[in-house]
Amino acid sequence: MANPNLLNATSIYGKNVTVSADGSLNTVLTCATDKLIKIISITVHNDNESNGWGHVYLNDKQIAGGGSNNPPVGGLYTLGSFYLTEAQTIKFQGIGSGIDCVISYEEIDDA
Repeated sequence: MANPNLLNATSIYGKNVTVSADGSLNTVLTCATDKLIKIISITVHNDNESNGWGHVYLNDKQIAGGGSNNPPVGGLYTLGSFYLTEAQTIKFQGIGSGIDCVISYEEIDDA
């Protein structure tokens, strides 16, 4: 589904995936070759770690998260919508016990 015609979609499923920080760079979502994924939002939240942080990567390029305390304690940041095409990935790396990442997305198929 390299260049899908969205008008011919046969199924659209709403899904969510959640990951908690563990210090490692983890692949959270990979688009299959026969699908298209529309990212609705990616939210990273810091509930209690004063020195925690969370970074989001699209195809190994950092697209969110910055300094050593991002998001700040009790804060969050949210990325808006975009598409993942075949073999593209979203990865998350976080440090701190209270850092979580939630991705809401639609998986689209035209089979």
